[in-house]
Amino acid sequence: MQRYLQMRTKPHADYNQLAQTVFAGGIVVYQQLPEVQHWVRLTRDRLQTQFLPGPPSRAEYHLTESKFKQDCNQVQKAFEHDAKIKQQWTQVLAALGFDLRQTYTDKLGLRIVASQEAYNGRRLSTTPVHRDSWGSNLPSQINWWLPVYPVSEKNSLVFYPDYWDKPISNTSADWSYTDFKVEQAKQGATKKVTYPTAPYATESLPNKAAHTLVIQPGDIVAFSGAHLHGGKPNTGDHSRISIETRTVVEDDVCQKRGAPNVDGAYARTHPKWFRHVQTNAFLRLPD
Repeated sequence: MQRYLQMRTKPHADYNQLAQTVFAGGIVVYQQLPEVQHWVRLTRDRLQTQFLPGPPSRAEYHLTESKFKQDCNQVQKAFEHDAKIKQQWTQVLAALGFDLRQTYTDKLGLRIVASQEAYNGRRLSTTPVHRDSWGSNLPSQINWWLPVYPVSEKNSLVFYPDYWDKPISNTSADWSYTDFKVEQAKQGATKKVTYPTAPYATESLPNKAAHTLVIQPGDIVAFSGAHLHGGKPNTGDHSRISIETRTVVEDDVCQKRGAPNVDGAYARTHPKWFRHVQTNAFLRLPD
């Protein structure tokens, strides 16, 4: 993991340095950037308003299962559409050297993973081992993840860096985004969708290949969508609450810069998952 991991207290000199690092397999953690710290504070304000009177990360222990899922659904939807939250994400990108005229972002996701299995459901569960590129088919995609409250070895994100350039068996050849959306519509807002949200690995991986990333609230990690990773099952005593999203830079797409595809077999590409950070226009692929 250490040969891939880069810890930074300051942004790169420009976006191209970040892109070059990430597309070569680097995992970059920016530590305690003021813009990220402010983003975390804004998010905590939203959560605390929803989950009063106790700490949001312990809400699963003083709410019924149905009430917890209902409250999580409400706060997740509000977070996704919150203008100040979106604006602050744009400020983070600007601070990291992104040219906002070239930058597109996926939806902002607030993931809440309870430590009690019964309390998990749609958008309330950890993700299986996967590469994001198996679903989006965009090699220039950069993933972003940050904890809102402290995480530990018991509930954080797991990487498999030894498989950066090593093929692994997966379901990308058979997965369908259309089928997922149909199943999602049937299940409604609070039920767990049985159809996988994205392609996932089907090959057993050795425990020694898994590396848990533990970072602090105020830190943010950037990595290629082609990195093999997943969410660790929550065996702690509080909910894991984290933010996740993805970006694509138009010039990277046009110049075909990005990470290698070593094992993805999905036939479609999904540029419309990404919208321009200023105009909200969909990403368009070059002809």
